[in-house]
Amino acid sequence: MEDHPEAEYDDFDDRYEEMFYDQVAFDVEDRPIGQYGRLRKKFLEESKRASYDALLIKGMLNSHLVAWDRRARAMKAKLVAELSKRYPPPDRARNREEWKSHMEILEDRAEKIVLSRFLYK
Repeated sequence: MEDHPEAEYDDFDDRYEEMFYDQVAFDVEDRPIGQYGRLRKKFLEESKRASYDALLIKGMLNSHLVAWDRRARAMKAKLVAELSKRYPPPDRARNREEWKSHMEILEDRAEKIVLSRFLYK
């Protein structure tokens, strides 16, 4: 009876899979990933797959995403502060709706800057 050539590779695949999973380090940090971390993850999955896979295999993906989320939120807060100095909002006590609208515009601008210049690189 003749052996199938695939039988030899089936055994090899099992050994390779065991070696691969032995070397995968899992990220034990279970910190929540915020909005910017989730966006970064999606970007890595779709546009930087090799980086995503490397972080996943090294067990550093969650830490990476949490760090990016923290940095992006800090950058957005700093940008909003700088933009509100450059474009001062109206008096909050006198016109709450106008102040709120103005601040939303500044936050939107800051978010666009964070996404384009920081998160998606």
